[in-house]
Order: sequence, then structure tokens, then C-alpha cells
Amino acid sequence: MRNLLLLVTIHEFLRPVQSVNGVIWDKELEDFVPIFSVPAFAAVNHELMNRSRELELYNFQGRIVKFSYYEETNIINSRANGTEVTGVIGEIWNILSEYLNFTLKPILTKEQTVGIADSKGKFSIGLLSHIERNETDVIARVEAHIKRSNIIQFTIPLWKYRLYIRREVKYVPTWMLKLFSRKVWFMILLMYFMLSFCSYLSQAGESKVTNKYSKTNLNDHFFYNFGMICGQGYFPSCSSKSSRIVELWLGLFSCLIRTAFGALLIGYMTQTTETPPFEDLNSLLDTTSYNILTINGSLPTLLLQVRNIFFSHLNLVKILFKNNKLYINRLQAGVSPEYNKTTQLRRHTIVNTEEEMYKTTCLTGKLWAIFQSADMKKARGIYFCRLNPAGKSMFTAWIVSGISWNFKHKRSIDVGILKLYEVGFMDLLKYRWIESKNVEEEVLNKTEPIMLEQVYLILLIFSGGLLISFIILLFENLIFYCKNK
Repeated sequence: MRNLLLLVTIHEFLRPVQSVNGVIWDKELEDFVPIFSVPAFAAVNHELMNRSRELELYNFQGRIVKFSYYEETNIINSRANGTEVTGVIGEIWNILSEYLNFTLKPILTKEQTVGIADSKGKFSIGLLSHIERNETDVIARVEAHIKRSNIIQFTIPLWKYRLYIRREVKYVPTWMLKLFSRKVWFMILLMYFMLSFCSYLSQAGESKVTNKYSKTNLNDHFFYNFGMICGQGYFPSCSSKSSRIVELWLGLFSCLIRTAFGALLIGYMTQTTETPPFEDLNSLLDTTSYNILTINGSLPTLLLQVRNIFFSHLNLVKILFKNNKLYINRLQAGVSPEYNKTTQLRRHTIVNTEEEMYKTTCLTGKLWAIFQSADMKKARGIYFCRLNPAGKSMFTAWIVSGISWNFKHKRSIDVGILKLYEVGFMDLLKYRWIESKNVEEEVLNKTEPIMLEQVYLILLIFSGGLLISFIILLFENLIFYCKNK
């Protein structure tokens, strides 16, 4: 909200205004007085204020305002063969038409992009070409950019681009270790050692009292007690009665531990994790094989092309500025080399429609990251497949409606949008059409087979134990062979 208020303030300061202020010398009072206390100046100021209010609260008296758009799910939907609009932006303009008393005339176009200027600065495709040919007054949704300001006026911002990737689920391989916290594991280990020592001491004490030789040593107690904790209860028949009492308590302790372990087993074994493969565009290019998808005519495509043109003609720029490092550095400061690097590595692909972009991402085997604004992604929900935000937001761009420069009453539209913000309608519309649609539907109660990556740690432990047993057996046979030779 602070960014919005700052932008509105700057907008108000930069627009052409008529104002007068100050003080004037009053001969009768022999002092400076406010200039508007003089009736003549007060009348002039009153007239200027009335003119300003007329521009801001202009009554269109039913005038037709042509509104060009292409359909975007929940952003702007068409009804009645394209003659009516809904969706978040459609409803905004429907409310404005009632508030400002104009007739909204929606025009559903075959265009699927806003459009990008050619080398001559002309717009041959996209909604901006309709503005250039003076065929419409308003285009529904456009990303604000300085290169578009020469052909359209921007309304007060409606709302703010990032990369999205297909969801990649991985099972947590260390789930066995995470069933209990580190402190619990330490306590289990401590109890195991204590009970093993107690069983050994009780048997050693009984052997001393009865003068009987004990066939089990401390290592045997550790070995058999570990088997009991693992649920394989066996203890040599030669053990004393007192040590068996300790073993009984060890069995109860083992039962409680295994019960707690089993209660959490299924939940932790099926636990998944999603780790974003990259943080920003640099890490995407350097550490992954993801390619970037953008829609022709969108702001990301425009930015990537502008950066590419700048760096490909860098030598010409140096000649034009006579190798003035100050100016060249200032230009380069506003141009991210990552965008040029994306084009050089051929990691950027342009598609014509949003449907084509989603099909390419979801239905092909390659790794794609789509460069899309948050409002479009949220409003569409799940489309072909689930896509998740990855890394940081690439940049912030204000989403606005574009108004032709021939439209003389833009200030009335801006005031109307501010009113929608003031009374809370804008937040309600955004929640209804965008935020509430951003629901990731999960398939519940779906039985899936256990995957190898879920249990491979158990298999590794078993294989490790088998290998150690084989090595011990090999050494025992070698020792036996050497002793008997």
C-alpha cells in the first residue's frame, strides 16, 4: 500500500497543474497576508479549483467508451458473445461505468498479447496496435513500462513478475532419523547403555556370590540387548535371574520405543519435500538446465529483447557516447547482463499464447520455467499441471489499464479507481477473482505404492550389516585357518 501511495503522489506531482500560493502585502494592515484572503485572488482560485473538480468528477452523460480486451481466466472473462465482461478487471470497469455514468462497450479481439513495437517504433500486432489505429479508448490490462508511455496513458496501478516451475516432489530419504528428535535419540542410547551395564553388573555380582563362572561378558550384553531393542528378544539361558529382571525392563522399554516409532512411521515415510532448484536468474542459468518461457508481447519478452539489443550494439553505443564511461556505466546499470546471458545461452523461448506456454511446460519432458505475473498465475489456478513459484521475484511491474492519449478524461478514471481502493472494493474484487482461485487442489485418499526412494535407507542399512557380517566371517575363518595351520 505504501508503494501505491508513493506512486500516486509522484503521479500527482508530475501531471500538469495550475496552482497559486503565497502571501501579499496589505497596505492597510501594513503586513503580509495570505494571497487568497484578497477577494480577487480568492475568486481566481475558486475558479481553478472548480475546473480541476470538473476534470476529476466529469459526468460522461452516457458516452460510449470502447474497451478492447482478450480473455484471461478470472482476470477478464467475456459473456454474451464478448459484449459483456466480468473478472476482476471487467468488474472494475463495470463499477467505473456506473459511477462515472459512461457506457462501456467491450470489444473482444483476436489478439492474444499486448504487443511490442517493431524497429520503427510501430505496433503492428497486439492490443496496442488498436490504440495506435485509434480503434479503441481503453485496453484492459497492460504492464506499465516507459516504452509504452508514448502510445498510452497509464491508470492508477491495479496491482504487481516471477518465475514458476512445475512441481517436483521428492521423498525425504532420512525420514528414519527424523522420527525422533536428537535429544530423544540420545536418551534412547543412554538408556540402552545403562540397562546393558546393569544387566552385566547384576550377572557379575551373582557370579561372584555363587562362585560360578559367567559365560557372558559385557560385549555379549551389548549385543543381545541391542537385539531386544530391535524386537528380536533372545538372551542366553546361562544368564542369571537378576540380569533377566533387567532384561524384562529392557523389553518393556523396547516395546514403548517401537510403539512410538510405528505410530509415526507411515506419516514420515510418505513425507515429501520441495526444494526450489534456483534462487534467481543467475543460479537458474549457472546451476540448472531450466529454460525460460515467455509470451510474445509480454513485458518479460520486451525486457529480454531490450537487454539483448543493448548488449548486441554495445560498440555502437560506445561510439555514440564517444567512449564516455560515465554515460555508458549509467546505461549498463539499468540493463541486467543476466537477460543478455539468457539469450546468448539460448535459454529463452517465446510462445504466442498462454495456453501454448502451459502445454509446453506441463506436457513436454524438458525443464521449463515460465516468466509470468503473479495475478495471472493465481487467477488461473491449476491449468494442465501444478506450477509453483521458485526463487525470488524477478522484478516488480505495476499492472494497469492503458488509456488512449485521445481520451481526455483520464483523471476521472483515476479518481474512480482511488474511490474503489478507499471503500475496499478493490480488495474484495482481488480476493474473489484472484486470491480465492489460487487453490492448489491435492488428490486426497489416493493410494500409491511405496517407492524405492522411500525405503532405500533401510535397504542400505541391511546391506551394510550384511557386508560387515561377511567381513567378520571372513576374518574369523582366516584366524581359524592361521591358528590351525
